[in-house]
Amino acid sequence: MSSGPGLSSNMKPKRSGLGKPSNIEALLDANIILEAELAEEHGEACKDLLERIRNGEARTAITGFHIDSIVIVTESCGKLKV
Repeated sequence: MSSGPGLSSNMKPKRSGLGKPSNIEALLDANIILEAELAEEHGEACKDLLERIRNGEARTAITGFHIDSIVIVTESCGKLKV
């Protein structure tokens, strides 16, 4: 029986080699960036958090899904011209 990509003959997924980075403290949600960019209710606190991340005080990661969400929302609000 042939295995598909990423699957072994016993159907367990093979490791992709992309383990969880040990230095990541949190997953950054799209709403943090949107609150800051769109000057929403918690915009200033979100800007402070983003500044801490930029200064290396906090280590975060963001997914492609979240980035896509940010682009879609900012485009619909007229904040991003593509």
